[in-house]
This record gives sequence, C-alpha cells and structure tokens, in this order.
Amino acid sequence: DDDDDDDGDRRRRHTHRHESVSTLLNYAPAGRLDLDSSGLLIFTRNGVIAKRLLTHSHPIITQTNNNNNENNNDGDTNDSGTGTTANVHREYLVRVEPVESLSRIERTMGMVELPYPPKWDLRSLTRVTTGTNGRGRGSGGGGGGNRLWDDDRPLKPLVSAEWVVVEGDDTQQQPKAGGGWDGRGTLRLVLQEGRKRQIRRMCRELLGLHVVDLVRVRIGSVVLDDLPEGRWRPLRRGEVQDLLGDGVTVSDYAA
Repeated sequence: DDDDDDDGDRRRRHTHRHESVSTLLNYAPAGRLDLDSSGLLIFTRNGVIAKRLLTHSHPIITQTNNNNNENNNDGDTNDSGTGTTANVHREYLVRVEPVESLSRIERTMGMVELPYPPKWDLRSLTRVTTGTNGRGRGSGGGGGGNRLWDDDRPLKPLVSAEWVVVEGDDTQQQPKAGGGWDGRGTLRLVLQEGRKRQIRRMCRELLGLHVVDLVRVRIGSVVLDDLPEGRWRPLRRGEVQDLLGDGVTVSDYAA
C-alpha cells in the first residue's frame, strides 16, 4: 500500500510539473515588439481577442430605437448594431536623447536632415496638423496629419504625449521653455495605432530625438506593473472583458 501511495504522489507531482510547463502551449502573441524594445505582450488562443489587438480596435455596440408600430406591436424596438469602433490604446515609456546624424537607411530613403535643435513641445503629436513638413511631404490638409518620410498615410494623433521624470534616474531633466534642456529625458506616449518602428521614427523625424530605450507598459486596461521580464500571468476577468469589447461576454470567452 505504501508503494502504491508513493507511485500516486510521483504521478501527481509529474502531472503538476507538466501542466506548469505547458500552460502557454498553443498560445500565440497578439502583436509583437521590436527586437530592441521590451515590455508587455499578450498571448492568447482566442481569435476574437487576437483580431482586436492586431487591428488595434474593438466594436462598440450602439442601441437604436425604432418606433414603427407596423413592425412591432409594442411600438418600441431596440436594434443593436456595431456603430463604431474603439481603439485599444497602447502606452509606452520612451527614453530619448538628441539625434546625432542621419542613419544609413535614412540617407538611402532620400532624407537630408532631421529636426534640430530637438523639440520638447509635443503638442504636434496629439493633434491633426496642417501645412507641410518642409521635406516635400504634406503633414496635413484634407484631414491629414503628421507623416513619416516614406509613408503617404497620415499618422493618427496620439492619445497623449508628455514628459515624465522616472524615479531613480538622476540623469533626467525636465524640459523647459526658453532653453536649459540638453535633449534627454523620458516620454510617456499613448498610441491608438501601431506601425512598424513608428515611435522610433516619429521621434527622429518629427522631434529630432533618438530612442535609447522603449518599454510598452499598457495595452488597453492590461498594465505591465512590476511583472518581471520573461514572466507571465493570467489575464483577469475584467481585462478579458475589456479586450473582448462590447457584444461579447467573458462567458463566451474560450481560454
């Protein structure tokens, strides 16, 4: 009997270890991070969540009232439909320094200069601009906005852009109007879209700032917090619902 008990304990320990190791099997990242970036990634095997994260949006269900007595004896019909979409915002902490020179790739693309001196005013990132960017490409007009050098599609305005002081970093300087800034600091940027190397190129081409370090700290309501690098945790119920959006409940969610 003792031998049977020992065998049972060993099987249970083996099963527990197997489940712990294989928990993320069949999960795939919904999105990506550049090789030289770090931070939050969401892994899922739910197609609805994956699609909404990859398209950076989820539908909002709107209610319409139709008081047509011929179609409804009660005279009150509520029709649900997908009226619009809500963007899944992504938040980043971005440490920057002044751009020193054009890169080889930038020269190959035909660029001849970058903004100098670097800009500490971030308001142009959060609003639709008009006019031209001085490099032969429009940066607004006709509903346009800032454009990257080789992209005719205007960038969506950022949800927010601000300078922050990172606790414990004595090299930080808070930018000030009228000078006294060496072009170094940390930005908090919240985006409603994501293009390849968008933040790095946006900082260089629009602000004259080179990205030294980039960390994604939030996707929707999912926050990185103090989760160690290389570790993971399950999504909470409220986070899952936020990612699913309107019209889908957590009870419909397949893990």
